Amino acid sequence: MARIRTVKPELFRHEELHQAEVETGLPLRLSFIGLFTCCDREGRFEWRPQRLKLDILPYDEVDIRDVLIALSDYRFIEHYEVDGKSYGHIPSFLNHQVINQREAQSKIPEPPECTETHVHAHAKQGGAYQYRGVNIAPALAETIFARDGRKCCRCPATEDLTIDHIFPRSLGGTHAPANLRVMCRPCNSGRPVSGQALIDDLASDGYTLDDMQRTCMHVQAHGEVEGNMEGEGKGKEVKDSRPASHPDQPAKASGHGEAVQDVFSYWCQVMGKNSLTKLTKDRKAKIEARLKEGYNVDHIKQAIDGCASSPHHMGQNDAGTVYDDLTLICRTGSKLEWFAKSVGSKQPVTKGGPETMDQFMERNRAQAERVMASGMLDDLPPERD
Repeated sequence: MARIRTVKPELFRHEELHQAEVETGLPLRLSFIGLFTCCDREGRFEWRPQRLKLDILPYDEVDIRDVLIALSDYRFIEHYEVDGKSYGHIPSFLNHQVINQREAQSKIPEPPECTETHVHAHAKQGGAYQYRGVNIAPALAETIFARDGRKCCRCPATEDLTIDHIFPRSLGGTHAPANLRVMCRPCNSGRPVSGQALIDDLASDGYTLDDMQRTCMHVQAHGEVEGNMEGEGKGKEVKDSRPASHPDQPAKASGHGEAVQDVFSYWCQVMGKNSLTKLTKDRKAKIEARLKEGYNVDHIKQAIDGCASSPHHMGQNDAGTVYDDLTLICRTGSKLEWFAKSVGSKQPVTKGGPETMDQFMERNRAQAERVMASGMLDDLPPERD
């Protein structure tokens, strides 16, 4: 049930929220304000995208799941699970709301103490990060949903879906993509978590306990340290019986060097970079982070193509600035997916309608002048075929 909430004037000048909206192309500001009305007195809400869409953006042609994931990736909201049910939380909610004392107490469980904004929780130990949460990162969950066609692997259901661990967490199962599959809540809830019943359940899907090591080969997504995982329970969380050579399989946790260089070289070629452009630590870290999450080289290349096809990111904006850096394209999993979905979907436009040939030539002339002025044309790469 929607509630009356307060919006402070300062929110309309929130630079980070505005920048996030510019980078994603999603209505994040209006959605963030709309979420205030969906929260209970503690700033918590049920993570039910279809219902939230009706309450916040009923007339907008936008996937509310993309909006929620973006707000989570940019740390404006939290996404967490308790007993297999998904919830959201606005961490700053109580700093800005004056709650009527007659309002009912929250019936939504509070976020686990160890859970941070990215759903995953991390604790630093000895320079590394030890995995301490039991929830799946939103970007990884979206990858599994997309891979499995957003339908249950055991029945025709396409609603009330969860991400299931083939080998349960209680058995030592990991968040490796090969150990995850889409399953509706009824099918998921009916799965046993131990004993002979679990062995029989695994056999019905063609698995034995001997398959666990291969299926759960750890990709250390989001900084997990193999062998140091905490948390119990099966988790309401895709069976992936495809061979390891399948193109949708993630890169391994180590040995990303060749893949990173492949992505960097492709980006330089597509964006017309020269030899002064280097594979910096930030660029390398962002690429490796996405590979560890389960995205592969082709996914990232598609996102690069999507950025290159965006007039706004290629300089057709009020500031005349090009936003094409790899750190932007690979900033988060949802960001990567957003760029990948943009391939071929955008055409250059101006305030007066579609861009004419004269306008196109003028824009490219102006961009060439900016490049000339930067003094970076001494070593251009050869033209592409």
